Amino acid sequence: MEAFNWNQMLLAAFGGGLTVKSLDIAYQEFQARFSRKRGGRKLVDDHLDPILKAADEIVGKIRLWLKRTLLHYEILGIARKRR
Repeated sequence: MEAFNWNQMLLAAFGGGLTVKSLDIAYQEFQARFSRKRGGRKLVDDHLDPILKAADEIVGKIRLWLKRTLLHYEILGIARKRR
């Protein structure tokens, strides 16, 4: 068996500590990116329903306006004749 070597012991301790710290930093970065991605999805999920409701309301109002406008033109005889 070889004699105890302080250099190898320090190198192993430093290398092991560096490896553990590197893995810890990588894991924290992975968690931060995943939570940001999850936060973005939550933001979209929370605000998507009101946006869709507002878009539906706008479409309904535009359809009603067009219907009234075309009916008005038909009453005045301005509408194009259908072929």
